[in-house]
Amino acid sequence: MQIGQILVERRWVEPDALLRALADQVEVGMRICSLLIARGELDPDNAARALATQHNVPGVLQKHLENREPGLVGLLPAAIARACVALPIGRTRNQELIVCVRDPRPELRGVLSSAVGGPVMIAVAPARQLEQLIALAYDGAPGPPAADDEGVDVDLSTRQIATVLDDAEIARYARDLQRGPGAGDAAARRSASDDPLDGLGTMTLVGLDDVRVAKDPTQSGQFAAVMPRTTTMPLPPRTMTTPARDASTPPFSAHGPTLDATLAAMDHASTPDDAIDDAMRYLAGRFRHAVLFTINEGAALGDRGHGGALTPEIIQAITVPLSAPSIVQAAHRTRRLATVVPRDAGAIQDRLARALGHPQGFAAVPIEVDTRVAYVIVVGDAGRDPDSAPDDLEQVGGALAAALARAPAR
Repeated sequence: MQIGQILVERRWVEPDALLRALADQVEVGMRICSLLIARGELDPDNAARALATQHNVPGVLQKHLENREPGLVGLLPAAIARACVALPIGRTRNQELIVCVRDPRPELRGVLSSAVGGPVMIAVAPARQLEQLIALAYDGAPGPPAADDEGVDVDLSTRQIATVLDDAEIARYARDLQRGPGAGDAAARRSASDDPLDGLGTMTLVGLDDVRVAKDPTQSGQFAAVMPRTTTMPLPPRTMTTPARDASTPPFSAHGPTLDATLAAMDHASTPDDAIDDAMRYLAGRFRHAVLFTINEGAALGDRGHGGALTPEIIQAITVPLSAPSIVQAAHRTRRLATVVPRDAGAIQDRLARALGHPQGFAAVPIEVDTRVAYVIVVGDAGRDPDSAPDDLEQVGGALAAALARAPAR
């Protein structure tokens, strides 16, 4: 049964959202669950449950990833982890090593069991988040790769899990979805009590409480990179019944609105969206690169922006874990304007720079709403008068925070 059918039959994704994602999948280059998650139209836990149903293996929830045991990554050689897209995350009651994978093929168990020298339990998680965690766990470590990591070739006869549909298949999909749920495999209609997640067992040193599973980011592991469950306030969440807001802003132009005009416009903004639009229009005329990040459960999630090759899909696919050093983390942690990239910044900052088109300089300002940092704006390369650019960014950030605090009351 295809993953999209499971998501729709369980009512975890709206049919229209699924069809949009299927139509965009080839261009964006993401698997369907990861694309829906990046657009805020699918809860990562429900994505894991759907993948678990599809492949009849345990699904890894956010609470499992947040509370995984980082020390276990050393049991699996980096080259095998990368080739198999696999990450050790914990142990069962019987001391089996739980290995989270992207593609839970039957032959994978033997490969991983041989690599770690013991029994393993295969579990599944959405592709993009797992790939980010593997990169953080292995590529983020200092020093050259170990000798046994070199020259490893693993042939698993890979088959694509996320099927890409052509136009005719998408049209057929649309007709099937209009008939409503009920036409699919019975496995997709199992109750929560039948959830294959039950097979995951209890991980060593991992709290699997079912009540308070949204952990404080400071309790997450060193390499946490949590994907969004919902969009944080003060903006309303991108619900499954409405399309995601366009993440683009006008390209850089040196003839944008002045700072005084922008501050005045934000002072009179009647909605959060209006205030953000005013801020982003100014940034498009002041900086060659700018991205507004929404802060959610230990991560900064790309919301909208401009610069270089950035598209709405690319922007909304950017996830910056706040547990790793970066200019975003610096602004979020200090709650102040950050103009210097942390000296210990590594792979995460490098990927952020690559996504933004490698600007020569960075600055980031936090946006506080109701005593918490709700957003971080990251900019690169002032188009004019670079000496005053940090002060201008700080003023825009302060005005936006004030506007967001006022707007809901109007």
